[in-house]
Amino acid sequence: MITLKIVAGFIALTGLLLVAGLTVNQSGTDSPALADEEYDIIVEINGLHCSMCVKNSERSLEEMDQVEEAAVKLEENVAFIKLKADQTVTKEQITEAIEDAGYRTGDFGKFPGDEIKAG
Repeated sequence: MITLKIVAGFIALTGLLLVAGLTVNQSGTDSPALADEEYDIIVEINGLHCSMCVKNSERSLEEMDQVEEAAVKLEENVAFIKLKADQTVTKEQITEAIEDAGYRTGDFGKFPGDEIKAG
């Protein structure tokens, strides 16, 4: 009887941990590693649904030669992009990377002009 209770408790705990893990993972990146003002570009991404969407879009952006870091927030559908020193990028290049990952760009919240150079 005691063994049955232990097994049932273990199964219940495992189920709770599994559900909690899935819930946490569905939120995507909790917060960017840097403060908002330390990123060179902030852009809206449409079509994100889960943590895999976040990882795919981050990977696509970080594969760009100009990008040092990309952090995507699922809750806000926003990408924060930090460029490598002395690199220049256009909106079209960012859009192409996001579209290659299967998503669409929305508004560019922090992107003065047609191209931006790392500060």
